[in-house]
Amino acid sequence: MSKVDRAEAIARDNHILKSANEYTDQRISNLEATFQSENDELRAGIAGAMALTWLPQAFDYGRGMFSIAGASYRGETAVAIGASAVFESGVTVKFGATTDSQKNTGATVGFGYHF
Repeated sequence: MSKVDRAEAIARDNHILKSANEYTDQRISNLEATFQSENDELRAGIAGAMALTWLPQAFDYGRGMFSIAGASYRGETAVAIGASAVFESGVTVKFGATTDSQKNTGATVGFGYHF
């Protein structure tokens, strides 16, 4: 193999290696961006769950309550609103809704019976 052929082969191999490295770097960069987006979504969801958890609940028979709560988790926030009632029959009903800083919404409903 002549020096010219060898130099061309090395240049070709270097070009292939450079292209492969650029492709790999781009794929890793895309993956990192996806992970960051998922982290934000998860943190906002945790904030939403925390806000729903802290909604006060009615506790006297025959009484109801409207409530609001907020939460923050690792830079993401959420607010929740809810309503609950305790009926003379022993039935308790609770509703809640939340929205978070990633523009997600959620809702809950629960029923209970005192005996």
